[in-house]
Amino acid sequence: MNETRARLEKEILERFRSNERLDEEEDRKFGFDKRGDELPEEEAARSADAGQPAEAASTPPRKKRGPKPKYPPGTPKDKDQRNFTDPDSRIMKNSDKAFIQAYNAQAIVDSKSQIVVAADLTNKAADVTHLPDVVRQIELNLNRKPRELSADAGYFSEKNVTFLEKRKINAYIPPDKQKHSAPAEPAPRGRIPSGLSCKERMRRKLRTVRGREAHALRKQIVEPVFGQVKTVQGIHQFLLRGKPKVRAEWLIVCTAHNILKLFRSGRQANMAVLCPT
Repeated sequence: MNETRARLEKEILERFRSNERLDEEEDRKFGFDKRGDELPEEEAARSADAGQPAEAASTPPRKKRGPKPKYPPGTPKDKDQRNFTDPDSRIMKNSDKAFIQAYNAQAIVDSKSQIVVAADLTNKAADVTHLPDVVRQIELNLNRKPRELSADAGYFSEKNVTFLEKRKINAYIPPDKQKHSAPAEPAPRGRIPSGLSCKERMRRKLRTVRGREAHALRKQIVEPVFGQVKTVQGIHQFLLRGKPKVRAEWLIVCTAHNILKLFRSGRQANMAVLCPT
C-alpha cells in the first residue's frame, strides 16, 4: 500500500508542477490572474448586479451539528492492505490454507433434496456470527423451522446453541475441529451429569450414536452442494464487484442450483423454486 501511495503522490506532484507552468504561461500572455476568456468589463458588472441580495451575504453561516467526522490516519502502516478494485472484499483463508481476496458465502441445505433453503454472503471471515441470520431466513422462506441443524465447528458458540434451543431446533455443532482420521471416542452412558458447560454437553451429545449419525450427514448434504456449484456450474470466483452485487450473484447461483436439483428429480410438474431472500 505504501508503494501505491508513493506512486500516486509522484503523479499528483507532477500534475501540480504542470499546472504551475500553465499558470505562468497564461500570466505572461494575459496578465496576472487572467485566463483570456473573461467577460468585457460592462458585461461583468451587469452579471455582478444580478447576484444575490445584500441581506443574504450578511446571514451568519449555520453551525454544523453532530460530532466531527473521524478521518483515517494520513500514513498507512507498512502491513496495511487494501483491494483497490473491490474494497468491500476481505483477505480470507481458503480450504487450502492460502490467503485470498474473498467473500464468505453461506448456504443452508435441506437434508433430503440438497435444495438450498437459505443463503447469504458477507465480508466477515468468521462463520459464527452468521448462523442466526440464515436460520431466520429458513423460517421466512419455508414458513417453518427445521427439526435439526448440523454445522461445523466454526459456527459453535454458546449464544448460537441457546438461540437454536429457544426455537426448539436440535443442534449438532462440535465445539472443536474434528479430524477425519481421529478414532471415534466411546459413546457416553447414563444420565447427563449436572454442572456441564455448553461445550461439554455438546461434546457428549456428539459422542452418542445419534449425534455421530446426525453430524456425519454434513458430508453428504451441504459439502457436495459447494462442490456441485464449482464443478457443474463452473463457479470458481465471483464476476461482480461490491458486496451488494456479489451477494445478488451468489443468490442467483443458489437459485440455479435449486432449479437443476428440481429438474433432475423428475418432479418438473410440481416444480417450486426456493429463492433465498
